[in-house]
Amino acid sequence: MTPSEHPANPGGMIELPDKPDSACLESLVRADYERCHPGETFEDLKRRARFAADDKGLLREWMTLAQQRAAKRDAVEKA
Repeated sequence: MTPSEHPANPGGMIELPDKPDSACLESLVRADYERCHPGETFEDLKRRARFAADDKGLLREWMTLAQQRAAKRDAVEKA
């Protein structure tokens, strides 16, 4: 099921994270990405992801990791 087919999204619109949310998530993985990919920045990856499927998948994986880290951080803060 794609996001546009999800029952919680009846209009079929794909919701993108707000800029502040996206920036917060990116901050959780930016340094690790740049350490793993010397000579590249996270901004480079984001720019390439608009055109290259491989980079789009890589960005998606890093943002998934960022979401996981944010969830852990939020769980710790609530405890």
